[in-house]
Amino acid sequence: MGGPPSPSADDVARAELSFLAECQAAGRESAGLLEDARIADLFAHEPHRQAAAALRDALRQERPPVAADPLVQRVLDGIAASAAQVGHPSVAAAELAGLRVELGAVTRALRRGAGTAPGDDLVNRRLELQQRVNHGIGELLKGPRRGA
Repeated sequence: MGGPPSPSADDVARAELSFLAECQAAGRESAGLLEDARIADLFAHEPHRQAAAALRDALRQERPPVAADPLVQRVLDGIAASAAQVGHPSVAAAELAGLRVELGAVTRALRRGAGTAPGDDLVNRRLELQQRVNHGIGELLKGPRRGA
């Protein structure tokens, strides 16, 4: 029926990878956006979760991210290639990309029927996230990107 549109698996993967690329482009200051609980709650794809943890650790240590798992390393290599294409990296842009991933996670939860019990408020959380995304886009469009 008339719920929020369900993001496809490709849309989810793109949002996750875009967020990680923005974090890598923004550098060390964005490592805090990749805390374990956030990674576990928001990322739908296990290789992306592992890549996020490896990226966070690498950002904190100011070194290139590496992974023992070849699939995760390929994910990290793709993230690095995308990060290199970011024209004006900033923590603000990384935060916005993270909000988009969170919005997708809440939308998926609503589609599964979560958040409909008394006391759950995923509908309002989704609306709040959409407003924050829209505001973030407006702020980034106002001028050059700067760190948050």
